[in-house]
Amino acid sequence: IDLSVPETIPKKQTGASNTQEPDTQQQKRVKAAIGQFLDKHQLAGEIEQKYLFSRSKDIKSSDQTDAGDLFPNQPENILPEILHVFGQLDNSYILCQTKEGMLIIDQHAAHERVLYERLTAGSAKISSQQQALLMPITLELTRQEAMYLEDNLELWKDLGFDIEEFGSDTFIIRSIPLVTKETNLVELVRDIIDQLQQDDAPPKGPGLKDKLITMMACKMAIKAGEKLESDEIVSLLKQTADLARPYTCPHGRPAMIKLTLPELARKFHRT
Repeated sequence: IDLSVPETIPKKQTGASNTQEPDTQQQKRVKAAIGQFLDKHQLAGEIEQKYLFSRSKDIKSSDQTDAGDLFPNQPENILPEILHVFGQLDNSYILCQTKEGMLIIDQHAAHERVLYERLTAGSAKISSQQQALLMPITLELTRQEAMYLEDNLELWKDLGFDIEEFGSDTFIIRSIPLVTKETNLVELVRDIIDQLQQDDAPPKGPGLKDKLITMMACKMAIKAGEKLESDEIVSLLKQTADLARPYTCPHGRPAMIKLTLPELARKFHRT
């Protein structure tokens, strides 16, 4: 997972002069909380101790699940500021403290969104998103699978794959997108072709590219039940915060939900 640190971090906007001091104290508490987490896991030297997770972009939603349904008072492209990272729940969800309460992130759905946006962006500038394999990989397919792949070689090339025919129903993979460097390539390609065929997706036609990217992102994403190290959690949070549409996976399923302090109070009959 990419551990690069953003070059610029948005600064918190302060209000009137009579509220300046509380804001300053809150900033100190936030930095201290993040610092304690990073120090505990020996990450302080790698991650800048500021507001790492609050990023914004002007983007419109096109997903099935509207961001307003998940965060009704939150702009659709801005994540709540994360004050503390508790860790994983059931090796599937990342629990974070925010000013409003708790943010619960589905690690598979969030990583799926990260990969989807990278693959989509990478198809427009493929030369910088592609890596050559030291040892080309041989891909042997059934006749039906081979015919389906033959019809889509240019589409796979647009996504960063350099795949060539190599005899009857056999192909050679020479280059792959950067995001697939730790993936079982043979299994990945065969699974995607099989899934496309099961869905009766035509070998060519509008929408096939997005469907292919969506499947690739799902196959390559972190799985539910997969244990993450502390640096991987921090990296995934940073990458999620930098997304254009962080709230949903490419299928439209929620990638995160929040539980506010008033909601907790009501559940414990405090209000």
